[in-house]
Amino acid sequence: MLLATAVNYLDRLVLNQAASQIKRELQFDSFRFPFLDRNTPAESLLADRNYGILEGLFGLSFALGALTFGWIGDRVSVAWLYPAAVVAWSIAGFCSGLANSYSDLLACRCALGFFEAANWPCGLITTRLLLEASQRNLGNGLLQSGAALGAVLTPPLMLLITLGPTGLPGSLDAASELLARKDLLLAWRLSFQVVGIIGVVWACAWLAFIWGRWFMWDKPSIPAGQSDSTFAVVKEFVADRRFWVLLTMVVTINLSWQFLRAWMPPFLGEARSYSPVAISLFSSLYYLVADFGSIACGALALGLSTRLGVQGARRLVFLMGALA
Repeated sequence: MLLATAVNYLDRLVLNQAASQIKRELQFDSFRFPFLDRNTPAESLLADRNYGILEGLFGLSFALGALTFGWIGDRVSVAWLYPAAVVAWSIAGFCSGLANSYSDLLACRCALGFFEAANWPCGLITTRLLLEASQRNLGNGLLQSGAALGAVLTPPLMLLITLGPTGLPGSLDAASELLARKDLLLAWRLSFQVVGIIGVVWACAWLAFIWGRWFMWDKPSIPAGQSDSTFAVVKEFVADRRFWVLLTMVVTINLSWQFLRAWMPPFLGEARSYSPVAISLFSSLYYLVADFGSIACGALALGLSTRLGVQGARRLVFLMGALA
């Protein structure tokens, strides 16, 4: 599951790391949305606007996929649903490398977002089936850590695919020269395809693992006494104040997280004149520090809980993060 989540983020971040180059090669500034372009913006703004729409529709597709696969996961065995979803998003990612226009990439990106959303409900269901209740926090932690692993690995993986093993610098002078190369073109098409193939390999490994272990993968069932009506479940959530608090927290956190994911690489390249290698190093370091911060915040909350209580410690750590 950790590897599936890592592949999930690899597929997602290839576009962002090469965003400036992709915008030029696929001519984002030449695409028009008839319902938006009554007052056509300048071409320099049009490419960024279309990139923003691409990321926005990816997010909407992801939200729709999360609802869809959450519902399906309660009714279909995850033994088959999980690998099917991984293969589906891997195909969407692979096809992104074949895109010849903005509209091609937009279609692939929407499909990618929809099917990638299956990773979280499928992963959580899997931990529930395989692990005892006392072990599930660790299992869920490993599942989530795959996102950080994929985010950290995407930039160096793209550089390795671009340069090849023989193109890596063999000295400090060569590394310095490579770091300064602003004309380096990333092999984003091949990167999409390599990551897509990795996803299919993961699905095959999953099927090999579960083969002959069907007793572990019973079809999920609705707990006794609980309605299986979708309307009843939604009504119960909507009436719960905790749901709205959690929703508000998740939305506010992801506003900044997803904004930086999508816009940090092109900002560094276009507004700060970073080279592709410098962007890759900066991005990997950023995600590595974010991963460390996740662990450190958990440890800090645990340490403060002895004085402030569990809820007080959580609120203080969350406030510190929000102010930062």
